[in-house]
Amino acid sequence: MNEIQIYINSFITNALLIAIKYYFYREFLGFSKKRKIYLFFVLEIIVSIISNTVSDKLGFKSILIIILIEIIIIFLTCRGKSLVKIYSVMLIENILILISLTFLIVDFKIDHVMSRAFINKDYLKIFNLILINFRDILNEIFLFMLLKCICSILKIKNSELNIYKQLYLVMPCISIYGISFLFYNVQLVDTGKGEYYLPEIFSSIYCMLPFIGLFLILSIFIAAYTFQKMLDGEEEREKSILMQQQLNLQFEHNKNIQNLYKNTRGVMHDINKHINCLRNLAYSDNIDVLKNYLNNISETIKKLDFIIKTGNAVADAVINEKYTIAKNEGIELYCDFIMPEKAGIEPIDLSIILNNSLDNAIEACRKIKNLELHKRISIKSIVKNSFLIIEISNSCEEGIKYCNNNIISTKKSETNHGIGISNIKEAVKKYSGTFDIKEEKNMVILNIMVSI
Repeated sequence: MNEIQIYINSFITNALLIAIKYYFYREFLGFSKKRKIYLFFVLEIIVSIISNTVSDKLGFKSILIIILIEIIIIFLTCRGKSLVKIYSVMLIENILILISLTFLIVDFKIDHVMSRAFINKDYLKIFNLILINFRDILNEIFLFMLLKCICSILKIKNSELNIYKQLYLVMPCISIYGISFLFYNVQLVDTGKGEYYLPEIFSSIYCMLPFIGLFLILSIFIAAYTFQKMLDGEEEREKSILMQQQLNLQFEHNKNIQNLYKNTRGVMHDINKHINCLRNLAYSDNIDVLKNYLNNISETIKKLDFIIKTGNAVADAVINEKYTIAKNEGIELYCDFIMPEKAGIEPIDLSIILNNSLDNAIEACRKIKNLELHKRISIKSIVKNSFLIIEISNSCEEGIKYCNNNIISTKKSETNHGIGISNIKEAVKKYSGTFDIKEEKNMVILNIMVSI
């Protein structure tokens, strides 16, 4: 078999491997841009050529160099978190080396038998080359099937994973690869008197190697499955908390309606008495007493109406409730909020945005201990080109606290840390909106834009 035939066989196996890698990276990570796909193929072809050239010269060191180059390629072409990209590269290498370990004793036995069967070394060389190419293609078929399973189990393409979750995912994979790599590359022992293969010395122990390899492959899938279940559990927890908050908001709204109805009934019950009293005062010419009486009735009736009117019933209910709370806390609340009654945003989503935003603003003002710092909240809005733009600003003494690029709450309840902000983001996301927080001196400004 000439060099051209060897090159053709190598080209086929490398082309198949590149195609499998492309499928996996596309499904698992996604490419950042369409032109990055072309860059990916060009770089992978270059790497495969380099790999075939230097592998014999550098030995196992070439494998580590190729892995490092592969990681750089993925960083240049694919989306996703840094450690997730490393995980995707190491996962492919892990599966390939574990498949090789699983069939190591089988390959060794076949090679041992064939070396005795073929007297002609040229025939033996041809057979070995065919066997190697067959094993490479078979390994790549197994690789494709296993990677396809991983893609169906682990769905983290668009997930926001913090550094701890990324480490939880990548560390077991790297550990398994490190052990497998060392074991795979120390099969030949030079005693000084001759070279021996470990499968020859420990043949009975090596019979267990296929089972160990299969269990290690299975452990990768178990780790991926448990990781996805952990993410699903956290998502369900956030949904449960969001649902509970929605129920609480609905409960508060119903409570406010009941109080308003109760007060209205009380006034209506006394209206005839008020009319008779006013008539008597008017007939008796007690003008001063009549004026005072009218003022008192006016104040009572005002309590039945909202102080702040925005044009939207939900916004009126929420903002007026927060206005009352702020007033009792000694916080000035300025409102220049307008919104159409029939906007394209669901009442519960509007309630979540306003309730959580104003609750956070009130909480920040409560924590102000500096008497010279004025406690003030401002809520403004404008409607422009079918978009509702909301700006909520508040005084603050403490700066915004972050953990892994996420805002964390300073509330005492640890179970609800960051849930308010998360709920606002989810509500805004439904309407193709934007959410932004900026911090100035003793001031936090929240900007929200949603399509209505």
